[in-house]
Amino acid sequence: MDLSSALQDHTTLCEQAYQLILEENCLLKTSNQPPNESFLEKKQQLLFSLDTSLAILRIESQKSKSENKKFRVSMEKAQQIILKTLLLDRENEQLLLKCTMTTKPPVIKYVPSAAHLKKLYQQHN
Repeated sequence: MDLSSALQDHTTLCEQAYQLILEENCLLKTSNQPPNESFLEKKQQLLFSLDTSLAILRIESQKSKSENKKFRVSMEKAQQIILKTLLLDRENEQLLLKCTMTTKPPVIKYVPSAAHLKKLYQQHN
């Protein structure tokens, strides 16, 4: 594999990651429920693929340092996609926190009647 194809594969994976995080964002906004297990497994698999792709990209980049300047625009495109993904993932974390926080039931103030207060007062006298 050469640097060009490794970079193209990595950029494709970055775009897939962005789409998956975008899907998670829509899911969190519409259902107010955390993602299910199958979605989380899909996320884990994509993360593993990204790690593998990044390792290959680093190896290919070290092999051909002279070609790195030629692919600078493609590298920056992949970085921009990753930054967008990270920002969206931060928003997802906040939405997930809202979804999983237990809400307290509303406090209902008890206002005793005048007769009840009179009865209690008489009991303690």
